[in-house]
Amino acid sequence: MTSEKEFAVLIVGAGPAGAFAAEHLARGGASVALFDGRPAGEPKACGGGVTSKALRAWPHLLEAAGRIIDEVEMYSPTGAHVCLKLNEPFAIYSRSEFDSYLCERACAAGAQLFKT
Repeated sequence: MTSEKEFAVLIVGAGPAGAFAAEHLARGGASVALFDGRPAGEPKACGGGVTSKALRAWPHLLEAAGRIIDEVEMYSPTGAHVCLKLNEPFAIYSRSEFDSYLCERACAAGAQLFKT
């Protein structure tokens, strides 16, 4: 016997955009199915940077495991360097950990995650 469930929304891709959309829609009351075809923990070629503008818009992103960057040092091959203090920090995340964090939030909001 198989059990079937109907969903109002199907999202294919559980990266940041898909997981954000799933969380937002589920919090709004929609029944959401979120499909992820990547193996758990699969590395993603991505810088993992989140801008200060995004951190202001979604402060909960600071809860994700990552590193907050508030200064940048640059060195040239000649040894010259400059240190820049940033007015607003940005964050760097491990993409697989960041994706897991966002999927957990989507599921906590009521979305159902399907690994394919």
